[in-house]
Amino acid sequence: MIKKILSIIFYSTITFCVLSFISFLFSLAYNSINRTSPNLKIGFPLNYYNQLAVSDNCNGIDLLHGSNIKNFILNYIICVTAILIIKYKSNIKTLLTPSRNSPFGG
Repeated sequence: MIKKILSIIFYSTITFCVLSFISFLFSLAYNSINRTSPNLKIGFPLNYYNQLAVSDNCNGIDLLHGSNIKNFILNYIICVTAILIIKYKSNIKTLLTPSRNSPFGG
C-alpha cells in the first residue's frame, strides 16, 4: 500500500514538473518568436507564476512577478488525479485480460 502511494506521488510530481517545464519553454519560445520582452507564464492548465516586463520612461524596464499558490496546488491535484485515473485504468485492463494459465483462454 505504501509502495503504491509513493509511486503515485512520484509519478504525479514528475508529471507536474514536466508540464511546468514545457509551459516555461513554450512561453520562452513564444516570446522569442514575437520578439517581445520576457513575459513568462508558467503552469498548465492554470498559470501559477507570471513575470512581465514593464517599461518606464525614467527608470528603464522593471520586472514584475507574482505567484498564485492556489493554482500551484490545483495543478498538482490535477496531476495526481490524472495519474490515479491512468493507474486505475491499467489495473482494470490487467484484470480483464485473461492470463495463460486461465481456463478461459489466453
